[in-house]
Amino acid sequence: MNLPEGVRLGANCIVQVNVVLGAGKRELGDLVIGDNAIIRSGAVLYYGTTIGNDCKIGHNAVVREKNNLGKNVSIGSNTELAPGNTIGDNTSIHGSCFLEATAIGEYCFIAPGVKFLDDKTPVEPRQEYWKGATVGNDVCIGGGSVIGPGVIIGDRVLVGMGSVVTKNIPAGEVWAGNPARFMKKTEDVLYINSTTPYLPGNRMRYQNKMPK
Repeated sequence: MNLPEGVRLGANCIVQVNVVLGAGKRELGDLVIGDNAIIRSGAVLYYGTTIGNDCKIGHNAVVREKNNLGKNVSIGSNTELAPGNTIGDNTSIHGSCFLEATAIGEYCFIAPGVKFLDDKTPVEPRQEYWKGATVGNDVCIGGGSVIGPGVIIGDRVLVGMGSVVTKNIPAGEVWAGNPARFMKKTEDVLYINSTTPYLPGNRMRYQNKMPK
């Protein structure tokens, strides 16, 4: 396929119909897509973004400038990655999510409809005060949750569906509610009909070779 100037597409990639590679201004930098990526129909990828090997970008997803996706990252359909996100290896972000200026670690599972905000005082005109959340490794955030600007979520955290997170969450805890509050330690949660301790995120899925 003929690629626009500044679009670097790795080996064995699949790019479906009606995909835009290299949206936005060319001066944002190259759009770099690693090997074995799958870019599904309707997706729009901006200049100034790097996408790692084995990534999957869903239908009608928008990936703006200054995004950095690690290896084997999955972005669901109709999700928007606004500028300035970093997504760690083996993390899944499902459909209809929104992220901006957010850092997410490895092996995380972000369920459908989760929104990460970056303005404490909308609309804040001063860019130095735009700050998204920071999320550790092995984190699961339940569907429809809202994560407030500047919130820090530690490793091995489970956030219940529909939660509104306004405070930092220490590692190894379960929080839920509006506003979200501490429920229990993650180590006290077991898988259903099992004696195996629960580990949030994707790591157990990959270790057991289960699909995303």
